[in-house]
Amino acid sequence: MTVDDALSLLAEEQPAAWSQLQDGSWQMVFVDGRLSEPLPDHVVEALRVTAIEAITEGR
Repeated sequence: MTVDDALSLLAEEQPAAWSQLQDGSWQMVFVDGRLSEPLPDHVVEALRVTAIEAITEGR
């Protein structure tokens, strides 16, 4: 999954939670219990930056 894939997925549906796997990777957990594929570290970091930017712009 690329950063663009993850961002487009988030534009369609926000995760209800996040789950960290034993190997340290993260995946999104949706309201209906679906799990995303494990996200590469660079995608998780890009999502964090995007979330911080969205919060900062909202102030």
